[in-house]
Amino acid sequence: MGFFKKLFGKESGTVAVAPRADKKVAQSVPPVSWVPITKFIPISEPAKNKIVAIIATAIAAGENKTSQFTVTRTQQLNPEFKCVALIATSIAAGDAPEKQFIVQSIKRKID
Repeated sequence: MGFFKKLFGKESGTVAVAPRADKKVAQSVPPVSWVPITKFIPISEPAKNKIVAIIATAIAAGENKTSQFTVTRTQQLNPEFKCVALIATSIAAGDAPEKQFIVQSIKRKID
């Protein structure tokens, strides 16, 4: 019983608490802002856009030759997202090579 009384028991004496000086330090530090890096970006070259649209509609049509498709938007993988994701998963795989990792989001710090 003495162990629990020591652990959870409160003494009736008052303890003086010194004020903390951390408030000034916390207020002088500017807030850090982060911007998400998108996984996909629009294809910039019109020639690539046309090729991608033709291949996508051919695959989607399959054997049905009478179907019609409209490609409204084509995108490619963001090279910056790809590079950061590869580096991060490679580092994580060094610790646990038998596991698989999925990158949900990547954010860049704004100075």
